[in-house]
Amino acid sequence: NAKKLIVTHFWPEKSPQQFVDEAKECNLEMYPYSGGFFITVFSEDGLKFAEELKKEGIYVLGFKKAVRIAICSVPIFELKGLAQKIKNRIL
Repeated sequence: NAKKLIVTHFWPEKSPQQFVDEAKECNLEMYPYSGGFFITVFSEDGLKFAEELKKEGIYVLGFKKAVRIAICSVPIFELKGLAQKIKNRIL
């Protein structure tokens, strides 16, 4: 029996750029992104915001005035629309 391998975490260069482009489209304020595994989004209360996002199944690290997204860990099929989901919940 052959088993299918489903790839959910393939991280091509365009994946972070897709998030950045969508963030611009929905006016999601974030630190400038020039590459790497993490994207940082502004929030008045990053710790509380991180807890709110967790309720939605979006896992981030909360800081005093921002949340940090490990964009490298986001499955491809969940990447589309993620910026808007975060924007909709922002504090």
